[in-house]
Amino acid sequence: MYALKKCKEILTFDGERYQVCFPGNSGQPDLPDNNKQARCRLTAMQRHLKKCSRDNHDYASGRRQHSENGWVSFTPRRPGGQWVHSIPVLSSERALSALTRECVTSMNASNVCVQQKDCEGRKVCVNNICVRAKALGKKCFVDNDCGYNRICKYKICWQPEDSSCYRDGDCPKGDTSASQIGTIGQRCASEGRCYTANAFCLYNYCQCKPNSVYDGVKCIQLAELGEPCGEENAPCRAQNSKCIDGTCQCIQNYVLQGQECKMVKKLDLGQFCMSDEQCAPSYSICERSAPNEQGRCACRQQTAKQDNMCRPLAYNCLVGSAYIADGKVKKCVVRQIKDEVSYPVTDKGGCPENYYCVSMGSLSAKELKGSYILEEIGICCPEITPTCPVGEPEPVAANYCESECPKKTHFCLKDENMVGVATCCLKPCLWNNVYINKSCTVPLRIGEACEKQSECVLNNANCEEVEKGVQVCACSKRDIEFKGKCIEPKCPSQRQPLMSNGQIVRCNPYTAPCKSIYRCDEKYGICCPR
Repeated sequence: MYALKKCKEILTFDGERYQVCFPGNSGQPDLPDNNKQARCRLTAMQRHLKKCSRDNHDYASGRRQHSENGWVSFTPRRPGGQWVHSIPVLSSERALSALTRECVTSMNASNVCVQQKDCEGRKVCVNNICVRAKALGKKCFVDNDCGYNRICKYKICWQPEDSSCYRDGDCPKGDTSASQIGTIGQRCASEGRCYTANAFCLYNYCQCKPNSVYDGVKCIQLAELGEPCGEENAPCRAQNSKCIDGTCQCIQNYVLQGQECKMVKKLDLGQFCMSDEQCAPSYSICERSAPNEQGRCACRQQTAKQDNMCRPLAYNCLVGSAYIADGKVKKCVVRQIKDEVSYPVTDKGGCPENYYCVSMGSLSAKELKGSYILEEIGICCPEITPTCPVGEPEPVAANYCESECPKKTHFCLKDENMVGVATCCLKPCLWNNVYINKSCTVPLRIGEACEKQSECVLNNANCEEVEKGVQVCACSKRDIEFKGKCIEPKCPSQRQPLMSNGQIVRCNPYTAPCKSIYRCDEKYGICCPR
């Protein structure tokens, strides 16, 4: 057997760590053929080697020879008939500590452990390594009797001593420093033990300070509203905000209040406002004399106030006039949406012959058999060419309608009867607001407070009372929340999931297993029959 000269690197396989050592006198691998042997030292208690490979080194066909004092010998296979080596040299004293980032004593078998009895004297087993500990005097039977980050051994509680370090001088006599930096996630005893920028010691672990995140090198402060953001800067801190054009701004249907983004409260015509999103009537706007001054909700141009609502002065068709029935413009349905699936309508959506339904740009909620569906509403126009149903079209070229048409107030009208033609038109409601009873309603997310059922329809949720006087958008008992929507989950076999008291039983494959005849479906987190 060749003498061990240099230990090359720690490799990890099947959850175990191996230190690879090669024979030779030059400090480099000296394996000209398959007859010489290399040996692996196991840093955990496992005593067999299934495979050993890294980069161009292939030990997959390595043959186990024998085991002595925790060492396993194997014969490597030369890839392509040539031995390739590029593994950097690590000193044997630092090989184990380079992995643990803690103070370790030596490389002998007494420093590695699987259970507490593997550690001698005043040491306990932490992350498969024996570390020093101090006795607390409290009697115990299991670790839970001792509290957080404490261990039960010899029927008394022990507190692992802080073993994080920055240099060798930080470690007790005889120990070696395992790392040159106190990184996020490493154990610590005080704030001075954390060397990552903008980090501190919390619950015995180095963590980023509040309102900051770890980017792999340092903890960076989250950007406030109005501050720069993006790839070269920090992400946004405020809830319901995102990086827009390099600046942290509130998302759709939220307005800036102080340093937070708050959901808009809908206002009627004539009420004071600060943004267009606050005005509820369709075709309304917040009229202000200056951007930062308070204004009032008013009707847009080409509409007029009537019964505290904004009525279009005229409904336009590309050629000719909108169809009139009983003295009113005939309304129609372009398409219906249920469970995120769009369904075409029959009979031209209610339009007479030689007319077709032209979309008005916003969705309407309609009650049907006890539930709500979304409808894209429009007006009936002569079947010729597309034009804006309300107002004049924006001066946007048809080829650039999707990219240049302002999505907040307008929509890109594409007529199915005219391929390749598009028109930028005014729509009743801003953004994705739902058009209900001539008013615009913000579509709420699951868990947000609601006042009426129509506010929850986009997520297929119900407006339910969770406590006295408090209503929120919530899924029914037979539904679950999945990617922000309420869905009725199905098991892969199309069989029904486990129910309890009329409600779907939820599970977690890691912490809450199902009953023996069921298994936990990882996609939906439901118990499905085996």
